[in-house]
Amino acid sequence: MEKNRFKNYNNEVKQLVLDFEHMEKAGESRYFDVEQLEDIIDFYLDSYDLDQLTRAVEYAEYLYPQSDEIVLRRAHMLCAKEKFDEALRLLRRLEEQQPENTDVMYALAGTYSAMDQPRKAIQYYLRAAKDGLELDMVYGNIGDEYMRLQMNDSALAYYKKALQANPDETRCIYAMADIFTQDDTLDESIHFFSQFVEKNPYSAAGWLVLGEAYRGKGLYEQAESALKYALAVDDKFFPAYDALAQTYDLLNQPAEAVRTLQEALPFTEDHSAVFYNMGQCYYHQNNAATAAVYFKKSLQEDPYNTDSREMLAYCYQDMNDAQAAIDNMQRLIDYEPHNVRYKEGLMKILMCFDYAEEAKRVFEDAMADIPDAGYFYVSYARELMDKRRYDEAMVVLKKCMENCEQDFEVYELLAVCYFRKKQLRETLECICKAFATDPELMDDIFADWPDVYDDPNISQLITELEKKK
Repeated sequence: MEKNRFKNYNNEVKQLVLDFEHMEKAGESRYFDVEQLEDIIDFYLDSYDLDQLTRAVEYAEYLYPQSDEIVLRRAHMLCAKEKFDEALRLLRRLEEQQPENTDVMYALAGTYSAMDQPRKAIQYYLRAAKDGLELDMVYGNIGDEYMRLQMNDSALAYYKKALQANPDETRCIYAMADIFTQDDTLDESIHFFSQFVEKNPYSAAGWLVLGEAYRGKGLYEQAESALKYALAVDDKFFPAYDALAQTYDLLNQPAEAVRTLQEALPFTEDHSAVFYNMGQCYYHQNNAATAAVYFKKSLQEDPYNTDSREMLAYCYQDMNDAQAAIDNMQRLIDYEPHNVRYKEGLMKILMCFDYAEEAKRVFEDAMADIPDAGYFYVSYARELMDKRRYDEAMVVLKKCMENCEQDFEVYELLAVCYFRKKQLRETLECICKAFATDPELMDDIFADWPDVYDDPNISQLITELEKKK
């Protein structure tokens, strides 16, 4: 525990903190100079230990009641406790006294950021940047504020400025990668990070996000190469192992993916998640038996890994072990009785093994919790249709129309049901309603039922409707 607590601190800070805590436990008083107390307070701020933070600030104020640096740290403490008005009063007083003190500007920026006032935060961060110190952190913070304002172009500009000041400011690398992904501009991501790693070849994070951008574009060989460079730079860099394994999975190389994840195990504490990913690799190859082995390993590491429990249920379903599939999904519902996704999973498993009445009870139980969950109605109707229980599916779909917003897919499924029952007029009416709901989706209508589309009356109607778009 202590090792993790002081992981990012030198021995001097560690000893100061331990001396302070020993003094407190012994009920003694001892001398610390101002800078030592600043280090102690900053440690508790970083670790968000509010009780110890309060005691450290109060002791510092007792020894140095006139110190502006201690007043500044009281403001940080108040901000951490979400006492923003008190923090601002202290900081504004300091601002009046020291209008050029960039530490005060930075504290004001952080306070306004915590108050969810990004525009004011940006103003003070810009004033804090005037001393030219720690520009990587200041510009990165400005980028974060622009992200909160959903001004991605401005955010990118400041993240780039941060990286110019310090190419190792990895949080800006990751933030930029997120923006490129959100904006669906992976080509721009590839262009920028290709240049970035050319200038900074020892940036493992740079190689990582470049590899992920390549993978997002389906350029798996280039992704593999970039991710291997990341590991050449840092052979303990778990995110690169994880990304490389995903790349091998997409290349249909599950053995390589699992080998990569095995290599990664020493570099993460979350072994349960790694075994889960191994199971996914085999599940994607339709190898449910081997996948189940790894999902079980995951659950041995963490019995409450619900993702692994859910996938294990589906593995048993694929292995035709009805009881094991049902039991595992039911355990998830026992953990989270109102989780509709788990109830949907159980409903599908029950329908798969022809436990129609039990599936109906699960559906009705879920609807009692969330009567307007349209996707569950659709999911259950599809299961009924797969079993050719069209009358029951139509009842479910009509209830969906009563309880939920109009949905293209509901009309599409109703049209299929009417078609199967040879009720052409009702089929055509549902197609018209589907078109009125969302004309843009007509191109894909009946993709799962080509025989419906091939009916001359239906294909003619769809052609006429598409001309109206």
